[in-house]
Amino acid sequence: MLRAALVALGIAVASASAQAAQINSYTVGNWSVGAYTNDSTGHFGNCLASVSYNSGITFFVFVSRDYQWDLGFSALNWKLHPGDRIPLRYRFDRSAWTGATAEVMGENLVRIPMPSNGPVAERFRRGRTMEVHDGNQSYFFNLNGTSQLLVSLVQCVQTSISSEQGVSSNSTSNPALPPGRTADHTDAPAPDVTTLKLEGTRILSNFLLAAELPGAELLGDSDFPKELSFAHAVAVAGGMIGFSVVVPTAEFTADAVAAQISGALSENCEGKFSTGSTKETVQSAKLINAFTVCRNSGGQALLQYVVVSRKEGGQYVIGVLSESADVASDKPAGAEPPVDSKRLINAAFKVSQ
Repeated sequence: MLRAALVALGIAVASASAQAAQINSYTVGNWSVGAYTNDSTGHFGNCLASVSYNSGITFFVFVSRDYQWDLGFSALNWKLHPGDRIPLRYRFDRSAWTGATAEVMGENLVRIPMPSNGPVAERFRRGRTMEVHDGNQSYFFNLNGTSQLLVSLVQCVQTSISSEQGVSSNSTSNPALPPGRTADHTDAPAPDVTTLKLEGTRILSNFLLAAELPGAELLGDSDFPKELSFAHAVAVAGGMIGFSVVVPTAEFTADAVAAQISGALSENCEGKFSTGSTKETVQSAKLINAFTVCRNSGGQALLQYVVVSRKEGGQYVIGVLSESADVASDKPAGAEPPVDSKRLINAAFKVSQ
């Protein structure tokens, strides 16, 4: 159960940490669809759909503003080398194989450019299954709802471009700006992963001291549980796991980050799910204090976390995850958390200053 909670948390935080701003979002069947800006220009970049499978792999479909469509695959346990190119084959409904080259976009993500027109798009729309073979093993995916999905993604691109052009035509002195931006806003360069890890380590180290968690020990990168590879710092304290994540983009509010985490954990809990949050103010600083619990016959996994604003923009997510075998039916899920929530709030406030 603890592993499932970590995987869901990783997906949620990875989504919240994305540099591209989401313009809008909706669902098509089991697919989550969103329109996103280009993180370099701030203008509309692509529409993206995603769905997660029980295998732990998330399947993506991208359609760019010039209507190029690509497929993507991501899994938290993959350890790939960005920039590598992987030869593979794919087919639909056990038809003939088609060769392709996957581009490694990140440690956990590969992207496969698809032909812009021709029979492949039609087979993807009408197919029931897709098989991808990387030379060592095959991966199988059910293609539920892809016919409606591709039509919706094209419409998403058309609508996003039209909306952007409408904003541009209504502006006489300034170029079109993405939602929430102003003409005098200057984006700071995004910090690199090493910088974020150093910052996350500093934040978590100070948090553990302020929260007075006994026996807490920071882990080196190579000792991170693979399900926590998304975190910028990880520690163990008794039977608990502490972590910190730096969300560097200001596009996501604290409310949005907390909602993303709660939603992902709710979808992945195979038992009784409980959640709650409060908005706290400590010396004029705004924080969200939240918890989620997944409970079944095997016990319960409890996540306590605080989302607090980062001075440089963005948010810190600082949390403690614990597992218990206590399944007493007369006891509410999440009762008597191992760490006092007020202590967590005060510790998170101190390290964010």
